[in-house]
Amino acid sequence: MNEQREQAGGVDIAQQQEIERLLQRYNVDTSISNSPYAADDLRRITTTLPQAALKLDPEIISFYLPWRKSVLLAIKRDFIDEASRSKHGPPCKEEQEILKTEIILTCLTLSHPVSELWLQRNQWILDTVDQDHFAYGATFVAAFYFLQGDAEKALQKFEESRKSAPGQPYIFGLPIIFSLLARIAQGGIQNETALLEESQQLQKGLSAASPLLPILKILSDFSKITLQKITLQQSIWLHHEPLTTDHWHDLFQALALYWLEQPIEERLIRRLLRHNQQCGLSYDWYRNECSTLLLALGVERTRITPNVFEADPAAILPTLYRKKSPWKQQLNLLQSVSKIFTAGPATESNKAPNTTETRMVWLIHGEDQAIEFSPKEQRRNKKGWSKGRKVALKRLHEQRSNFNYLTMQDIEICNNMEVEHHRNYSGYPETRYSLCGENVIRAAIGHPALFFDDGHTLHGPLTIEERNAHLEVKEIPQQQQIHFAIHPYPAVAFSDYLSSFRGYFQPPNRFIITHFNDGQLAIAKILSQQGLTTPEEARQEVANTLSSMAPILSIHSDVTTSSTEVEGDTTPHLHLSPIAGGSGGFQLSIYCYPFGEKIGEKGPYFSPGSEHASIHIEIDGNAESCQRNLQGEVEAANQIIKELKLPDSDIPWQWILDDPEDALELLSTLQQMKEPMVVAWPEGKQITLLRECDSKQMSLSFSKKQEWFTLDGTLQLEEGEVIEMKKLLTLLQQRPGRFLQLDDGRILNLSQQLRRQLDRISTLSHGNRIHPLASAAIEESTQEMAVKKGRGWLKQINKIEEANTLQPALPVTLDASLRSYQLDGFEWLSRLAHWGAGGCLADDMGLGKTVQALALILQRCADGPTLVIAPTSVCNNWVDESQRFAPTINPQLFGGGKRQQMLDHAGPHSLIICSYGLLQSEIERLKQIKWQTIIADEAQAFKNSRTKRSKAMMSLQGEMRIITTGTPIENHLGELWNLFQFINPGLLGTEKQFNQRFAIPIQEQNNESARQHLKSIIQPFMLRRLKRDVLTELPPRTEIIHSIEMAPEEAAFYEALRRQSIERIAEPQEHPGQLRIKILTEITRLRQAACHPRLVLKDSPLSSAKLRAFMEILNELRENNHRALVFSQFVGHLSLIREQLDSQGIHYQYLDGSTPAKQRKIAVDAFQQGEGELFLISLKAGGAGLNLTAADYVIHMDPWWNPAVEDQASDRAHRMGQTRPVTIYRMVVQNSIEEKIIQLHQQKRDLANSLLEGSDHATPISVDDLVELIHGNQAPPT
Repeated sequence: MNEQREQAGGVDIAQQQEIERLLQRYNVDTSISNSPYAADDLRRITTTLPQAALKLDPEIISFYLPWRKSVLLAIKRDFIDEASRSKHGPPCKEEQEILKTEIILTCLTLSHPVSELWLQRNQWILDTVDQDHFAYGATFVAAFYFLQGDAEKALQKFEESRKSAPGQPYIFGLPIIFSLLARIAQGGIQNETALLEESQQLQKGLSAASPLLPILKILSDFSKITLQKITLQQSIWLHHEPLTTDHWHDLFQALALYWLEQPIEERLIRRLLRHNQQCGLSYDWYRNECSTLLLALGVERTRITPNVFEADPAAILPTLYRKKSPWKQQLNLLQSVSKIFTAGPATESNKAPNTTETRMVWLIHGEDQAIEFSPKEQRRNKKGWSKGRKVALKRLHEQRSNFNYLTMQDIEICNNMEVEHHRNYSGYPETRYSLCGENVIRAAIGHPALFFDDGHTLHGPLTIEERNAHLEVKEIPQQQQIHFAIHPYPAVAFSDYLSSFRGYFQPPNRFIITHFNDGQLAIAKILSQQGLTTPEEARQEVANTLSSMAPILSIHSDVTTSSTEVEGDTTPHLHLSPIAGGSGGFQLSIYCYPFGEKIGEKGPYFSPGSEHASIHIEIDGNAESCQRNLQGEVEAANQIIKELKLPDSDIPWQWILDDPEDALELLSTLQQMKEPMVVAWPEGKQITLLRECDSKQMSLSFSKKQEWFTLDGTLQLEEGEVIEMKKLLTLLQQRPGRFLQLDDGRILNLSQQLRRQLDRISTLSHGNRIHPLASAAIEESTQEMAVKKGRGWLKQINKIEEANTLQPALPVTLDASLRSYQLDGFEWLSRLAHWGAGGCLADDMGLGKTVQALALILQRCADGPTLVIAPTSVCNNWVDESQRFAPTINPQLFGGGKRQQMLDHAGPHSLIICSYGLLQSEIERLKQIKWQTIIADEAQAFKNSRTKRSKAMMSLQGEMRIITTGTPIENHLGELWNLFQFINPGLLGTEKQFNQRFAIPIQEQNNESARQHLKSIIQPFMLRRLKRDVLTELPPRTEIIHSIEMAPEEAAFYEALRRQSIERIAEPQEHPGQLRIKILTEITRLRQAACHPRLVLKDSPLSSAKLRAFMEILNELRENNHRALVFSQFVGHLSLIREQLDSQGIHYQYLDGSTPAKQRKIAVDAFQQGEGELFLISLKAGGAGLNLTAADYVIHMDPWWNPAVEDQASDRAHRMGQTRPVTIYRMVVQNSIEEKIIQLHQQKRDLANSLLEGSDHATPISVDDLVELIHGNQAPPT
């Protein structure tokens, strides 16, 4: 027997059979496991037992205890208790499953309040389950707090369980009901509302067969009744008897009715007695609750199951709720309303969406009797209102408190929601929610966010307009007839049913509603939809009939009547209504109201000069007529059109102004017009445009705070209202143009001049902080404003004015004769120094930036040492130029073994020249010195803000910082920001601010305003002259793109590489950044292949068409005694060229990045003195800072991405000192990636010129563009 038990995992054969029978009874699949006792089976059993217990199955308790003991025996546990846990460690998987079942069954077998003895004995079980990593634990503990009588702790634990399982609407078991009952026990409007929401949410996780579903339905309806959302008669779950008897439904239905002090039928009492007897001695909790309720209902104790009931009335469900007096219930509801509409500032826990950021829009579907409303929730984003998401009417009805952005009109619409309760075909109760009918339409009149959905397109925002029915009478001269019919007809087309209400969509954005009284319906029935046609000879009878009908409905007629006639009013009425999308534009329509002020805009209206000259209506019980002046209406309307300068329109007398600026400009013009007219807005949709504000209404004050200035100010509006400067600057960022929307919806109207001034101030400031160097530009932008200037501000302005009038003398120790433009450059630098600003000398290559900088150094060197940072190839040139033009200063090349000694002795007249490479390694020494002047030559060397070189530059200390570069912008505007961050830190803001304000708008959005603003900021600190403007004596320069066709074998090799590259970049990447790196790698291979196949495949037998073309050009140059500079960015390419030159005995000079500085100088001097027919130079090593005017030809063997780098290299020959015309060859292989690079050159030039000269711009290129580059279909990348 023991053997048999072990094989079965601790469960004997008889018990195994009982398990299978139990699982089959409750439809639990056991086929997943073949073993008699697998873990999956255990989980099914522990899931099935609570289900069976909820059915109050009496066999469960007798089955559970021996089964539990068998399971523990199988895992070698004697008992699940604290001692066992200490001995064996934390509960194993089997123990955890048993613990869950233990607690569920304990809930049903205990009576409450739970005894202290039981809690002490089983507290460790609760603690163990509570520590489990899912929502069950906290929920079970919440249940036991409730059984103990502590509803507050129960709710706290329930909240923990909800947070531990976000998004899960249902947590298993009866304890969830206890937590809802704790809401009732706590009481109050907040808990009643939460009870409704939670009970409805929990229903989503239950099947229709769940025994808990009736409890949740009943509790939901109970809370609706207490919140006065429904009446008892509207509740199916409380007012009706179920189709089948159910012990949970009956108990909680009786409880709810008892709480509400409603009578309970005898049939329900009999069912409760039967349930009470069936649960026997096993399920104490249900039996005690049921018995206590029966006693409370007046049932005699003898009818209740005898000898088993001992109730404690103070701690059971019938006493959880006490019905409030009607007046008290109303007061509680009023308090809840006041909390919604008078709530203070939002906290983290109750923070509500900003009413301007979230709104409810209403879609209208159908017409007439089929009109229905459906809500959508929209959120505001950068582009306006989102598309929106649908909101279920059920949510809006039952969880309205969650939509705390609803307006009073939204709530009024919701209050007209119809709720219908019925049973479906299966007998289960269902609820249908709808918003339809005339009451909903009327509640929505004037709502600003209504749209008509025709099934294909949304039209709106709509204006709901109520119009009276009218009789339209027309003469038909050709047929000598008179026709009259009622409009609109009170029936849908193809229907004979007359309705007292019509509602229909009238394009483009109106929804017309009409209510018909009994008299109008009677007339409509007589006339029918076709109307009535009479002969011309019946005119008098028609006139008499119309007179009799005038008191019933308006008459628009061509036939006169005998009623009192008034002269028609010709005053134009301008109807304005917002257009769809919330863009800020609107539709303008011109109408005439013939009865004028007599009945105002409630009377009939027409387009100017339209038909029906005679109008008949009833006014105060009297029939009156009006004879319209059709010609006068047209003339008055045309005068308005002329004043407003409205264009021709496809629809007569209607205009769509979809641009908000145009729309608001029209409103501003309307404010100033004197012609008679009436401007009408739909109810609730009027745009309030304030009177125009000019610069005289603006007050500013500047005060110094540390090194920066603080800006304060106000804009004076009408009637003493003011807007603070901080708020005004925020509004400026939200939209362009001179019209700014205030928080209350009004439109601030700025004059053009004031908007320009504020834009400039906003661009030059950082919030309310102003950089000292921006003070002069700010000062220029304050004309006509009232400005209060602090002492610091006045001192700064005076300093700038002094600098502008300064006439600096050229140092007498400068041994050079400066050209006029060079003298201007020196004076400009001197004024910046007096001002305390840094500058960028961005002259074209070859204009003598070095000598201008040396003049400034001589002026300032007596006050301290000077540091020059330059590329390695240029450092020796600085030494030579200094010794030649500034003999009184002491130039020293930083390096060698006595670096610290050199810095220690640096003082007045010292000039330390350091390479960028050495700067990075020696920055800790160099940044300790306070330099009088720092000059960064070829400053594009630290254009990238994220490099160590750039960070080293920023850490240097200098009284004045100057950069010299012929290419301040090579690729993108981020480079410009970094250079300015060095010379004038903070002037352009942080890098993030710069990107938001300038880089993104200019490069991605082609924003001309942002480009001009940036240009105005940098212009005072940047001086740029071009050779073509200042060096008229410089010889001409010719550029030639030399196209080369590959041989068939070389072309096939290149195409194979290109296809291979496409396949490689198509492979999936682990990180997005890897794709760009891989693409650039493949692009480099293609560029090398275009130069020579051996650069890609070292042992390739293929020859290079480009090398052959180069040798042809070279032979021609040699025959005519020309000398050339040959540039390539690939050192390997230069090596292949050297092989060819060596083989033919052609003498040349050579320089690349590995050439020592001394050897560079020797090579340059030798070439200048005539040694070598060619100078082979790697582009990066020798493209800047060299003077090689001995050459009159420049050959670029392979195009580089940035033309500025090539131009700078070409200017080694085309510069001052050159006496011969210079010709520049660019060697480009046809049908290769090199052609795409040439296309890119113009874009790159445009980016710099857009700021330096004012032309268009280029944008950085994306990964997609790089991919297309390899495919050969698009221009190349950055």
